[in-house]
Order: sequence, then C-alpha cells, then structure tokens
Amino acid sequence: MKKILFAVLLVMIPAMLFVKVSAQVGFTNFTSLQGLVDDFVTGGVAIDANNVKWFGTQSGLSKYDDENWQSFDTDDGLVDNYIQCIAIDNSLNVWIGTENGVSKYNGSIFTNYTTADGLPENSILDIACDNSGNVWLASFSGLTKFNGTDFQNYTSSDGMSSDFISCITVSGENLYIGTFGAGLMVYNGSTFTPLTTENGLLDNNISALATDSEGHLWVGSYYGITVLDNSYSVSVTYTLNNGLINNYVQDIAIDDNDNVIVCEYADYLQDGGISLYNGSVWENYTVSDGLVNAMVKRVVFDGENFAWITTGGGVSKMDTDAGIMFNESFEAFVYPNPVKDVLYLSNGYGSISYCITDISGKIIDQNSDFEGSSINFNNISKGIYLISYKFEDNVFSSKIIKE
Repeated sequence: MKKILFAVLLVMIPAMLFVKVSAQVGFTNFTSLQGLVDDFVTGGVAIDANNVKWFGTQSGLSKYDDENWQSFDTDDGLVDNYIQCIAIDNSLNVWIGTENGVSKYNGSIFTNYTTADGLPENSILDIACDNSGNVWLASFSGLTKFNGTDFQNYTSSDGMSSDFISCITVSGENLYIGTFGAGLMVYNGSTFTPLTTENGLLDNNISALATDSEGHLWVGSYYGITVLDNSYSVSVTYTLNNGLINNYVQDIAIDDNDNVIVCEYADYLQDGGISLYNGSVWENYTVSDGLVNAMVKRVVFDGENFAWITTGGGVSKMDTDAGIMFNESFEAFVYPNPVKDVLYLSNGYGSISYCITDISGKIIDQNSDFEGSSINFNNISKGIYLISYKFEDNVFSSKIIKE
C-alpha cells in the first residue's frame, strides 16, 4: 500500500497517537446535514418494494431513495408532525402513525384518519400490514383493523388479555401482539391466545417482535429476549449475561440470512447500541464503533440486507457484511492531541470518509469524500470527541480532546 506521510507528522512522531481498530461492520450515518427533516428519528423506519426509505421524526416524514431526500409535514397534508411508527402496504401506500391520528400517503396525497373516522384513540404506537390488505394499528385503547373502508376495534371485551398494545407484527396467518403488562397475544383471525411469564417469557412488558425463517418468534422486553419455537415453547433466552449490551430491547430485525439485529437503549442510563447475532455469537456495536447515536430505537433491513437504524441523533446504515479489517502495514496518525485549531491525519492517498461525534454520539462534523490532510477545529467547542475514519479497507478511530 502506498503511503503519503506529511512532513509535520514525520517530525512529530513521538507525540502522535497510533490507532489501529478493526471492525466487522460498516456504518454510514445520515443527519439533518444530509437531508433528514430532524435528527430525532424515533418514529421508526420502513422500506418499500422499490428500496425507498421512509423515516419518522418529531418534525415530520423524510423520504430517501439513496440519492435524494424529500420531507413532508403538516403543510403537505400530514395529520401531525410527531411520528411514532411507519409501515408500507402491498400497494406501496405509506402508513404513518402519529400522536394525533394516522396518515396514508399514496405517493401524491395524504389521507388522514382520527377518532372521528373510527379510531379508538389518536395516538398510534405501531402499524402492521397483512397480505390481505388489512392495516393493523396498535394503541393504548386496543387493536384496530382497517380494511380500507371500515375500522374494527378489538379490546379486552373481545378476548384480548389487555387493551394496552405496545407492538404488532404479521407472520403468515397470525398476528402477534405485544402488550404493556399482559405479555404476548397470538391472533389467528378468530381467537386471541395469551402467552406470559407463566409460559416462559422473560417479562410481560413486550417491546419488540420479529420472526425468523424457521418461524421462531423473537420477543423483546426490558428484561431481554425470549425466542419461541413453532409451538410457542421457549427455545432460548438472551440477556446482558449472554450477549446483549443491556436488557432494554427497543426493536428487533432479522434479515434473509437470519442475522439478527437488536436495538437496546436504557433511557435512565443513556446507554445503548446494537447487538448483532449471526446464529452462533453476538457482537456489540456502539457510538465508538461508528453508530450515529446511543439512543437506538428502530431497525429494519432493506432489500440488500443493509440495516437501517433510527436513533435520537440521526440514522445509521449498517453493513453487516462489510468485512472491514485493518491492514497491519498501514499506520494511522492524528496530531496534535489535544487539539486547538487544526487536527492533522494521514490519509494514504485518495479520499477518505470521517465522522466526528461528541460523547453523546451527536455528529459534529463528517465528510464522505475527504481528500485533505487537516480538519479545522476552530468552530468546535472544548470537550472530548471521537473521530472515526476509513481509508480503503482500513477503519480507524481515536478519542480527541479539544482544548
């Protein structure tokens, strides 16, 4: 590998920090600097059949087609700007659940629904679309099915174990329903079957649901993950003690190869990250590995098995098969550290990508096509930062102190 070492670096080697960091995944981060309407992207993500990404934020809806960004808010017809969940049906309609109703976007106009149209309440917590064209909506007032014309509401009076619905997912002919406090329900179209800690669940407060290729159901809670087999018996459990970053599961997604990604975030600890399971081992990734923010909330895989992770500080695109490893013959330099005005780094030759974040994970500066040798720190406040940068197949990261 050809290396270009800058003169100032060559004469100051004793003061330099040599950093070699290996990584098995790659992260590409997106914030309002790239086109998101807001960095607080806790309203979820959905990807349509054309591989277009839709993100829900506290300030509206953002659309990304891998080249261009477009955003929508109440001025465009959205029922409310504070989005809590997103789903896409087989007709490519985008369903957006908000604090004040649900919107359907057909690519040109928004159609809005509230309690005036039949919803039991306006705060929609999760949405799932089945293969029959039905849209299922979760709220604190029960479960709602919309067939395109009429709303049908289900509550405890219809056999549900609770009206406090947290999350829903469709798999085959079944609808899986997570609740706050009453465990899990399986709905086969006619009856609701409850599953609780008495059946082996780690917790009755369900926060995430996903199914793998064998039909196993992954049930997330704030006590970890319970995996149920096809007969709904406990197959295995995962917690902090055997692989997870922490037990506070926010979301679960499973790709075509049965790689499992788990979002974990403990609000009161402000501790979070991603756990990746390949069928045999868990690997954990946090802000120090390139994740855009610790407040991870939702994750979904696209058609190419890239994972898209929404957080309280932007969106991370995660390549679970990047195969990035450091080259032993290449040495990374950052100088000076602490830095006052200008940070110098070696970039071999050609362009690199870099990202600078503060200790909370907020992106301070980033560039995906950087060909310089120095980064201006004049406008960066005093504090501790992390810089991660990639050159060819080499990924490096270092903690930087700004004086």
